[in-house]
Amino acid sequence: MGKNPLDHLVEINPDGLTIVINNADIRHDINVFLDYIDSRGIKRTHRENQIPKADLLRLAKVMGDEETLEQVRSDGYSPWVSHIDRLCLRMKFIQYDTEGVYAGYSSSAPSFPDNYVDLDADRVLSFFDLPLQEQENKLQACLINEAYPCTNEFFSYGPQSRLDRFNSAGCLTGVMKKIDFPGARQSLLSLLASCTPGKWYSVKSLIDFIKTSMPYFLIPKKVPKLPSGGKNRYHNFMEQKPEDHWPRSVITQTSPNAFERVEGRYIERFLENIPLTLRYVELAYDKKGDLPQKPSFGRIRAFKVTDRFQSAIHQKIREPYVTVLPNFEIHVESLFYPVKIINTLTLFCNIKSRDIHTIMKLSRGKVIASLAANDSLDPVKILQNLSQQPLPGNIVNELKAWSGHAETFILYESFGLLEGKTAAKYAKDCIVEKAGQDVYIIRSPQKVYRQLETALQVPLLINHPESRLKSPDKGAKSVFCKAGALKKSTKQPKKKINVRRTVAVNNVERPVDICTHTNINRKYCGTPVETGPGYSLVELETFSGMAVDDSGLVHGGFVFGLADYAAMVAVNHPNVVLGSAEVKFLKPVSVGSRLVARARVDGEPGRKNKVLVTVSCEEVPVFEGSFSCPVLERHVLA
Repeated sequence: MGKNPLDHLVEINPDGLTIVINNADIRHDINVFLDYIDSRGIKRTHRENQIPKADLLRLAKVMGDEETLEQVRSDGYSPWVSHIDRLCLRMKFIQYDTEGVYAGYSSSAPSFPDNYVDLDADRVLSFFDLPLQEQENKLQACLINEAYPCTNEFFSYGPQSRLDRFNSAGCLTGVMKKIDFPGARQSLLSLLASCTPGKWYSVKSLIDFIKTSMPYFLIPKKVPKLPSGGKNRYHNFMEQKPEDHWPRSVITQTSPNAFERVEGRYIERFLENIPLTLRYVELAYDKKGDLPQKPSFGRIRAFKVTDRFQSAIHQKIREPYVTVLPNFEIHVESLFYPVKIINTLTLFCNIKSRDIHTIMKLSRGKVIASLAANDSLDPVKILQNLSQQPLPGNIVNELKAWSGHAETFILYESFGLLEGKTAAKYAKDCIVEKAGQDVYIIRSPQKVYRQLETALQVPLLINHPESRLKSPDKGAKSVFCKAGALKKSTKQPKKKINVRRTVAVNNVERPVDICTHTNINRKYCGTPVETGPGYSLVELETFSGMAVDDSGLVHGGFVFGLADYAAMVAVNHPNVVLGSAEVKFLKPVSVGSRLVARARVDGEPGRKNKVLVTVSCEEVPVFEGSFSCPVLERHVLA
């Protein structure tokens, strides 16, 4: 391009304009859509070949975007879900008939009987196995490389579009066949890459810069002759005056502001297509444009590129950062939704909140259910591999305990359980299935009992109630010594028995109940490792986002924040606040350091608390302070 765009783009204040942000995450919703097809299946409508409204409603609810849900309820259609559908088809994640059949001589449109959506599970898994940067590159390429002359930003609406479009009549003729739309989109994205994230820029200044620096980015300089013999680079674009019922006025290259009226309109509609769809930009709209004719022009007054865009366009997308906390929460930090990691964690966790910082919580029920379905899973190993660090001790102990609970069983009437190292040889004709080490499911338990008595094996017969497993008499041993679930089946006895054993585990270390600062971002303020009455130990791993310069010096505010949080946890009351502090910074801290804050209340915790805190790095003190931490009658904001 030659020139630096930042020298020509004008910053603008968006106050008074309507700010539009895409709250839908394309990866998350692709995953939801594909999972829905895998679990429920979709049969498309017979005439329109669309997703039925009932399926749209379910998908919109699971995707979790209120705007999408309202659109489906009111219109029976969702541009966003339709976009996800088409994108998955183009990525070859799914297949379905797009041509249809003509049913009879009077049929003027194709029909799509029994048009079920098929899922290519291997292709989907291969895609989500890729690093996030490679996934983003493939999504970008799929959207950028759409080259059909009639399905571009001039004529087609994107999933987030608010602006009207040109009439598509004649879209397969004239200059449209000569336009390199993929190249034009890539040029605009490269231009946006020079913008500073977080700053609002005038769209008008962007169009002016492109007009002077790269006027042929879209329509080539040489255009084909018209049937009349003349040349008009804008022959395909017609405007409609307010009093007209359809477009009548052809734009010519000699028309006033011809570039703005064609390429300028394209740039506006490009911004609300790929960049807004991928959450690369935020846009500021005005109610009125700069021209009376349709399509509108000048309604998008400002744009702002995001950190998400800069990391994607410069190939700097980081892999997710996973942290397992002692309070059973798992934090996943990623600018881009990490489908594979979230899907793996969902085996064991419930999602509490989903954003750049996704918070999940380990669920005993989910761990047990996952292990019952696949006993080869190792939750401890899986979580350690994801977080790339040792798990808190109480988490390891609890997961091991839950793993012991992963077997429950359903025992049908007229069957029994036989335990014993030598008992099996006396019951060979009655054994249905081996359920575990020296444990067997048998038919005719009374017959087996009599055979064992005859063999002088001194058997013990336990008649279990329907609601639970009864404990054996004192002195007897059983792997089923604790009460467990036992469901009675109303069905006739079957040979195939589904067996899952329940085992109770005692003396498991329980998580500490921290009742203050529960929503704090622990990546920046530390993770509690030990707590007790008037005491806490909090650890913090420093990272590049805390550095003040290229040398890796960590800003002192993060060290203070760690100490402050440790003091709050030591008091551990919902209404504790920081009143004042006297602190000393003893040594500098660099990126990559592991800081440990030890806080102890001076005296007995009460309404007025003095907390002494020391922060160390490799056992060397780097900070010390005295914190005044009063406990208020009610929350400070109440």
